[in-house]
Amino acid sequence: MRRVVVTGLGLITPVGNDVSSTWDSLIAGRSGLGLVSRFDASAYDHPIAAEVKGFNPAEVVDPKIARRIDLSSAFALAASHQALADARLDMAAEDASRVGVLLGTGMGSAHQIVEQQRILDEKGPRRVSPFMVSHMLPDTATGLVAIATGARGPNFAVTAACATGGAATGEAAEMVARGDADVMIAGGYEAPLQPIYYAGFNAMKALAEHEDPAKAVRPFDATRKMMTAVHVDHGLRPGSAAEADVVAAVAARFGARFEARSVEVAPGPNLEARAREARYAVLPADVCTGHTADDRAETMLLNLLLILYHPPSLF
Repeated sequence: MRRVVVTGLGLITPVGNDVSSTWDSLIAGRSGLGLVSRFDASAYDHPIAAEVKGFNPAEVVDPKIARRIDLSSAFALAASHQALADARLDMAAEDASRVGVLLGTGMGSAHQIVEQQRILDEKGPRRVSPFMVSHMLPDTATGLVAIATGARGPNFAVTAACATGGAATGEAAEMVARGDADVMIAGGYEAPLQPIYYAGFNAMKALAEHEDPAKAVRPFDATRKMMTAVHVDHGLRPGSAAEADVVAAVAARFGARFEARSVEVAPGPNLEARAREARYAVLPADVCTGHTADDRAETMLLNLLLILYHPPSLF
């Protein structure tokens, strides 16, 4: 197994549209939460969301293409371009067949589907876009990123609910480690803020309820309720870059297991088995899922991991 390092990062998030602005916001403690502005959410007592702000798809892709693709795909393209620039990757000097793309999304093209449904309802089937199907698939963004970058290696998408970004990055790292590719553009992307999806999360009691939106999301706080998401792409490749050593130790292995209990509830009680899995992954892949009930299970898991095993050194 080859060692894997992360050589470039790209971020489109509610607190910044690149890595530096996002990091600055995190260090300063600035929240990306606010009142919903993308649609009329007056029917909700606390219409709170973490919206990406000031993002113009036409600035990262051709305006003609921007009109056809979903907002989520534009996020993926923007973050991928950032990651490649950060990695200083010269595709002309690479074997393009050894450069792959592995992205993940939980819902896919939410905006595309909702908009085309509106057109169907208001104008009839003849007005539905011929590009709808090709731009609503979970792996649409992987193809768009490959076309934009010239990457002709492995190309597919994964879906693992709120752990999708971690699953995509982890599997991409495994592909580099086992020699399937030399470089992988990997990460998660999502843009689900549409009325129907918001209503669905509200119905399952997964949305925040707080008078102050900035205080609505508090991971591992007993009173918080909301799920969180970010858009991120990583450039993964084998190597020994000193500045990437710590990241490489984490990215080199990952765990992914499902307890076959329910798609709605938190992980079950089989924490010892999860700890055995996490022992080889350094950290469990679903620690970042962001559900209230998961907080309890994941805190117990991390404590059990430290009790059962001597954690492998990251250095």
